[in-house]
Amino acid sequence: MKKLIFTFFFLIGTLVLVYAQYKVDSMCGAKVNLDNSGKLLARYMPQKPGAAYEKVVQQAVNFWKNCPLSPTNHLPLYLTHCSMYRDGKGGFFGSDWPHNPIVVNGGIVQSLAIDWRNFTGDESMISIACLALDHQLKYGTTPSNWEWASVPYASSEAGEIIYDGASKFDTARTEENIGRGDGSYALEVDKIGEMGIHYLKFYQITSEKKYLEAAIQCADALAKRVRKGKSDNKGLYWPTLKITSPWPFRVKAEKGEVT
Repeated sequence: MKKLIFTFFFLIGTLVLVYAQYKVDSMCGAKVNLDNSGKLLARYMPQKPGAAYEKVVQQAVNFWKNCPLSPTNHLPLYLTHCSMYRDGKGGFFGSDWPHNPIVVNGGIVQSLAIDWRNFTGDESMISIACLALDHQLKYGTTPSNWEWASVPYASSEAGEIIYDGASKFDTARTEENIGRGDGSYALEVDKIGEMGIHYLKFYQITSEKKYLEAAIQCADALAKRVRKGKSDNKGLYWPTLKITSPWPFRVKAEKGEVT
């Protein structure tokens, strides 16, 4: 009965919130722009469809071009941090959460060096992507004599120049942290494929063979260890799914242990 009463009031509350959305004339302190049918329009140049999208992306691109430097390693914050915050004094500082270099560096290639550059002709995006990928190659690649050799790390310690996994969670066993982070010298195998694709795409832009060679290293590592995947899922809900993927998700780089 209590559950039924709770559900009833939850639904009533949701309807009130939905109704309220169409009665307010401002959001976050700015006037709401509506079209003739009452649908929400963009805050920036509402009379020109799509203008706001370009404006928002341009602001993001300008931030990348002028990214604040880390006060500790003097590199652009995006090279060693996955997120950053304002310090209250007009500056920024990086968070202490483990960095995700492949997601960031690969994203720079696709979003900036390819998509934004193709849209605007802005060639400066190439130098930003070059900085990110060269850092990954130099400071975020496994040794050539390890089991998983010459492939990129997906994570790193926040603020550290070298990418070699994230040891913050090696011993973390709290309910909040368990299972998060790769651990020291651990790889995420799917991210090797992701970075390999972006190395290849950047080679196609620059014709620099080091990016092609890095892409091939990623492809060879995956091809060498591919296994037959299988699934015995017979239901619609994921708890019933028992699956063996073509690769493990997370492995130790030096000896290849699946973690």
